[in-house]
Amino acid sequence: MELGEVQHAILACPQVKDAVVRTLDFGVGERSLVAYVTLRGDNEPDATLSYIKENLAGRLPDYLRPSAYMVLPAMPLTANGKLDSAALPLPQRSSGMADVSPALPYGTPSGCDLARPPRPRRHQRAGQLLRTVWAFPNRDTPGGPDPR
Repeated sequence: MELGEVQHAILACPQVKDAVVRTLDFGVGERSLVAYVTLRGDNEPDATLSYIKENLAGRLPDYLRPSAYMVLPAMPLTANGKLDSAALPLPQRSSGMADVSPALPYGTPSGCDLARPPRPRRHQRAGQLLRTVWAFPNRDTPGGPDPR
């Protein structure tokens, strides 16, 4: 199964106007599915989310059910009208992550519950090495690139 199939299962609920399912990586071996939904009309978010969870429980195995649901007033769009994935808020990490959580913007400072994971040390070192290599001028021409 793919994320599109989980998204389709959520969209099958009549109260849901739009849905997007994303995989979030919370560290080493910790990945979770997060469902972002917009609702039709004046549907009550808590009741609708309960309905969605019950509906998905009968249709999808545990590992394919989102562990967090976020109700948005509208999906963030780019200037071209496409989904702006970078603008989707991150849920706060909680035990079980089964409830609607208040959102933190992407790249929240590290003092918060959930922040962008730090880069592994080997990535930092590789970046330093590349910057050093790219900073060296060409050997054939002192102080500049090869004019050939």
